[in-house]
Amino acid sequence: MGRKQEMEARKVISLQPWLIEAIANYRFSARISTESEAIRQLIMKGLAAEGQPVEPPAKAT
Repeated sequence: MGRKQEMEARKVISLQPWLIEAIANYRFSARISTESEAIRQLIMKGLAAEGQPVEPPAKAT
């Protein structure tokens, strides 16, 4: 019938203005379409830099 959708969790965080600006600068320089995607990419890069790479689950076919 319909395809399975991935579960998403929303998190609310507070950020200092300088960090919001840094994320916006990263987003635009990397040509990322949404702020959420930019933040996800930065989190993944940070985890990988700390030796904690995260792999998304394999997609079911």
